[in-house]
Amino acid sequence: MSGASIASDLISVDPQLCKGNFGAARSSQVVDGAVVFRAALSCVEGEDDRTAQYFVTPRQRGGFVVFAVIGNNAAGESAPNRLKPDVLGRAALLAAKSGS
Repeated sequence: MSGASIASDLISVDPQLCKGNFGAARSSQVVDGAVVFRAALSCVEGEDDRTAQYFVTPRQRGGFVVFAVIGNNAAGESAPNRLKPDVLGRAALLAAKSGS
């Protein structure tokens, strides 16, 4: 299993659960010399807008750390301040290092 395949698997689950408009993307970036894979998902059902961002990075002793940020913007609510993907990728990398 690789970080890219974990990100792909995360993207493949949500379309089955979303009954509205679904969008997904997968990318990777190098953060402090390590690759962090990102899966971003969005489901809009009526006035409900759900988002998920997953950041996947390998642990030094094997396995992976998956860092998830889940959001929900219901009708009448303003959109929350979005954290930047590079900040979240760095957080996933730090989590992987601390759990080594």
